[in-house]
Amino acid sequence: MRITDKSFFMTHFSCSFYPEAPGNCPPSEAWQGDQSVFRCVDNNQAVLDDFVSDVKANRRLADPSNCNSWGCSVWVNEDAVDHAMKIFRSFRKKFIVKGDVNTGDGAMLHTPSPPQPDHHTFWQAEDVDVSSKFAVFIAKGEKV
Repeated sequence: MRITDKSFFMTHFSCSFYPEAPGNCPPSEAWQGDQSVFRCVDNNQAVLDDFVSDVKANRRLADPSNCNSWGCSVWVNEDAVDHAMKIFRSFRKKFIVKGDVNTGDGAMLHTPSPPQPDHHTFWQAEDVDVSSKFAVFIAKGEKV
């Protein structure tokens, strides 16, 4: 399930993002608002580094010229989490955390790919730490 009614989301960003990111990043079609978000993390407690951009985290495939690399991968519903855990075995060795983000926390965009049609990118606002809003949803090794 994708979010289709974005009438309650803002299209004008109320926060700032990485100044070194490419222009128009996050893209203008990204939105802000209250949303439950799921993220794959290494430990049973989310920390600031779990939400920094792929570029800042020096992830192997991060491309500084690609706006999506200035965000992090998230899902917005349990079906998408279940699907991702089925197709990526490595996710089963990690924790899935769930939290509620709001307008001041950042911006989000549906960024599907063939293996993950419900994938979203979340751009955490500069000088914001959303990690305290997250708790374990699926423990490491737990089946969905």
